Amino acid sequence: MRRANMTMNEFAEIVKDNIAEYLPENIGGVEITDVPKNNGIIFKGITLADKTNPVPAVYLERDYEAYVNYEAGIDKVLKDVARRLTSSPVSAVELDALKNYDPGKTICRLISAKLNEGYVSDRPHRKAAEDLYLIYGIKLDVAGQNAAVWLENKHMEALGVNEETLYKDAMKNAEQASDITSMAEMFPFIDASDAGMPPMYIVSNESRLNGAVSILLPSVHEKLREIIGEDYMIIPSSIHECIAIPALDTNDVTSMIGMVNSEQLLPEEVLSDHPYVFDQNGLIAA
Repeated sequence: MRRANMTMNEFAEIVKDNIAEYLPENIGGVEITDVPKNNGIIFKGITLADKTNPVPAVYLERDYEAYVNYEAGIDKVLKDVARRLTSSPVSAVELDALKNYDPGKTICRLISAKLNEGYVSDRPHRKAAEDLYLIYGIKLDVAGQNAAVWLENKHMEALGVNEETLYKDAMKNAEQASDITSMAEMFPFIDASDAGMPPMYIVSNESRLNGAVSILLPSVHEKLREIIGEDYMIIPSSIHECIAIPALDTNDVTSMIGMVNSEQLLPEEVLSDHPYVFDQNGLIAA
């Protein structure tokens, strides 16, 4: 079969059938699994069949792309997948995090409600706006990685917490990590006024990961009103950050958001397709 015509499922089966010789002898078989992500995206993963020592699934998307585009041969692919399967430091840390609840490590992510009704059905979550959900995770202490485990309902009993506790702890941590940075400060070599662009402010957190949740914080909007004035809107640029700008024509901004979502974002990072404002009732569609 020509590589260019190979499907992801066919590639995954080739990896499954041939990886044993690249793994230590004491490791049993492997299995292929579909891993649901945000916005209806499904990643193809491979993991160890022996669940007594669980490891996170290794996603095969980048290996598939490298293989079908002739950037890597099957030997290189199998060696790399085997290395990632056997060298992950996450599994023991994840197991500990799911048994010993640490309020300071609780995080949350803002996601589209329209695209994630099925995804949130077995997870602790809450409606954060008319078309947005909050889901919760635990940040993992893994050197050199921004790792987290995103919670499912099955984890709640072992953690000994309910959704309300997760919400309070996650929002407290989000408050402490929130950050507002002007686009001019981030890109001082660009003169926005010369380009006819309004002043823009990136609303996120210190890590720039899952930082869009900061737009739910009243303290953030107090700062934005001080900086921009009362009349501003929020552009949902991704699940990681949003952009605050002086209020513009809603239709123009909506068109721009649609273009960015389709052309510049990974599908799983899309947050919403329209701008928002913040009032006494919270975040609402502009």
